[in-house]
Amino acid sequence: MTVSPKVTAGVLASALSTLVVWGASLAGVEVPTVVQGAIITILVAAAGYFVSDPARS
Repeated sequence: MTVSPKVTAGVLASALSTLVVWGASLAGVEVPTVVQGAIITILVAAAGYFVSDPARS
């Protein structure tokens, strides 16, 4: 079983958003949970949009 590149991109985007929020908190910026959710949603949607799926080509 192989994992779709879109799924991999979405997982990496959500991990990246976690690191961005963590880095912001280290810098003293308080990021509300609603904004954290929006960051995750935007990055995962962008990753899913821009990464192609070879099974659907």
